[in-house]
Amino acid sequence: SCRSSIREPLFIHKKSVLFSRDPRQLPEWVCYDVLVRKETKDGSTISTMINVTPIEPHWLGSLAVGCKLLSLGEPLNIPSPKYDSDRDSIMCSVTTKFGDQGWVLPPIQVKMDNALRS
Repeated sequence: SCRSSIREPLFIHKKSVLFSRDPRQLPEWVCYDVLVRKETKDGSTISTMINVTPIEPHWLGSLAVGCKLLSLGEPLNIPSPKYDSDRDSIMCSVTTKFGDQGWVLPPIQVKMDNALRS
């Protein structure tokens, strides 16, 4: 989970179309709607994600701009910053991290003045 308050492993519900016992078949990144905690026969608890959607990590950077879970890094030299006439701004690529765990995402394009302020 992207929140540090959830420390246990999360599992995809076995009735989900994404469920697989083979970890190589599971999506690397997912978004879920509901987290259900169940007690197993041995008394331990497992957390199962419901309404799971596979996502691409580059989606998060673009969709989460302005979200507290997304942190923008320093502007990158490559690709070089360039002027965008539609936005009337100099745009640059920045490194991004997501969630309390600081998962590294692909770089995104932002206005250079925003990148320098963060």
